[in-house]
Amino acid sequence: MSAQFGTWIGTNAPGIYKPQIDPALVDDPRFPALLASAKDGVSFAGQVVLVTGASDANSIGYAIARNFASGGAKVIITGSRDLEKITATATQLATEAGAGSVLPAQVNQGDLTQLDALLDHLKGQNLALTHVFPFAAINHAQLFVGIKPEDYVRVFSINVFGVYHLAAKHARQCPRGVPWYVVVPLSPNDGRLQGSGLYPATKQALIPIVVQGQNEVGDRRNGHYIGVSIAWTRSALMSQLDAGVAGAKAVGLKVFETRDTADVCTLCGTVGGQVLKGSVVDAAGGFGNVDPKEMGKVFAGGH
Repeated sequence: MSAQFGTWIGTNAPGIYKPQIDPALVDDPRFPALLASAKDGVSFAGQVVLVTGASDANSIGYAIARNFASGGAKVIITGSRDLEKITATATQLATEAGAGSVLPAQVNQGDLTQLDALLDHLKGQNLALTHVFPFAAINHAQLFVGIKPEDYVRVFSINVFGVYHLAAKHARQCPRGVPWYVVVPLSPNDGRLQGSGLYPATKQALIPIVVQGQNEVGDRRNGHYIGVSIAWTRSALMSQLDAGVAGAKAVGLKVFETRDTADVCTLCGTVGGQVLKGSVVDAAGGFGNVDPKEMGKVFAGGH
């Protein structure tokens, strides 16, 4: 299947984005200053933002896209199937944002030719991406010994190979003369939780984009590569674990709502976020301080 594109939806009106997150949720000592830099609101007028994996209205990607649209940006949202449904989501997003505009696109992040088609489509409209949020990802819950060769290809194609390809292509087409941002979603789960499958490995594999991208491209071209270590978030991807939220909190983990995580990620794409370039923001909710055996009980429904 080839990539498919809709038309721009929304008024393209200016707007102001204002974060709503409780700063106490984020353990990174740099976060209060980042949040304070946006206290009067942020305009994203003139920005062109790509958020992959934003076709579900309950996803983190959708909430990020809504933040940028509310600030007046042009936002492209992608999903891997059904352009009609993605268009319906884009319409909902534009209505909720009340500003900016949204372009729905059916693009499979694991298909490199479709990513190329997306970037060519934008280039044909004289649009250069100021922000890239590669949030399309699939989970793969499986014990290590149960992972099959076909799983490697499927999960790494979407979660890793597509992200690298998108980041590399964007680096060659990035806008000149203005700051631009690549915000990479990471996970604090390094495999310590049983049954995590390939998900931790794919997220760990993205860390070099933040460091290498900054050192090799960003520092020379006004770019900012920033990683976000994302906590347990009540989103579409993690919805099957909602029943364990109380247990997670009981063992000391901070559980984020989708809007909270979206605010952290959005702020990384602002002027205030530029000081974070080449580093990873700790929005993991204290994951590293929680006993993995206790967390294992939460995932297994033991709490």
